[in-house]
Amino acid sequence: MIEIEVTIQKLDKEVALINQRLDTIQNNHLEHLDQKVNLVLKIVATVGVLVAGQVLALLFRFIG
Repeated sequence: MIEIEVTIQKLDKEVALINQRLDTIQNNHLEHLDQKVNLVLKIVATVGVLVAGQVLALLFRFIG
């Protein structure tokens, strides 16, 4: 009977540790990843606008 209680206590501690790690991942690491993805999207959008501007400049040069 005592062995079962000890096993339950160990499992309870392990579950608490897993919950703590999941909370850290969810609240910290995912937030940083989201910020980095947003930064990459902004850079890609900026490069896209610059490329589109260059294409328009070339078209106006050949037309006009």
